[in-house]
Amino acid sequence: NMSAPLHLSLIAVALIFLGYSRKLQKSSIAIAGIAGFVLYSVLFKWQAAIRFFLPFYLMMSPVIGLWLSRKPIRRIAPAIALLMFVYATPSVITCRWRPIIGWRPRTATESIFQLSRTDMYFRAMEDKRSSYEWIAKEILDTGCKHVGLRIDSHEREYLWWLLLDPLRNGIEIEHLLIFPGLEGYQQPSFKPCALICTVCSESTKPRYGLYLVNPGEDIKLYLPLE
Repeated sequence: NMSAPLHLSLIAVALIFLGYSRKLQKSSIAIAGIAGFVLYSVLFKWQAAIRFFLPFYLMMSPVIGLWLSRKPIRRIAPAIALLMFVYATPSVITCRWRPIIGWRPRTATESIFQLSRTDMYFRAMEDKRSSYEWIAKEILDTGCKHVGLRIDSHEREYLWWLLLDPLRNGIEIEHLLIFPGLEGYQQPSFKPCALICTVCSESTKPRYGLYLVNPGEDIKLYLPLE
């Protein structure tokens, strides 16, 4: 992934130097890091998203630190650390979606210190915000404490946690669309009094004893009959 060229360059250099190390325990740290990343990729499938590379960068941090601690490199280690800090600072301060300093058009939003939590979460999907907020309000108005979710794996589940605020409102949220192999994590006794569904058809057939209240919408809400 070329979105972090400095990180990858340092990892490559560290691996080359440690590869010539006479002490196996030093090289074994690098080998363990690489093996861990390969295993991670095999289990969770290869994806280009940068967030999936973060575990690899974290695992390789001790490898870079080990290389910087060697006698020939130790003298310039502070300079390398300073270079990394200077290199990363602009990206951290003016991150496109969560900038410390809002700088249009480089950043897509204002500073994180000027935006509410809700504004930050809906920054890239303002067109759907009203639907999410309407559904959350309807559920809260009913006093329902057991909310079921039937959503696809790519759906933003955390938005419902934000809007329904389970800790403050005493709401329990449970996934009802269970993928094979995860059945053991479902609570058999869970009975929803509200259902949020993004994979349901337009059928008016009740689900879990609940009825569709907003036909025609992408995000469907099921509630009990009044």
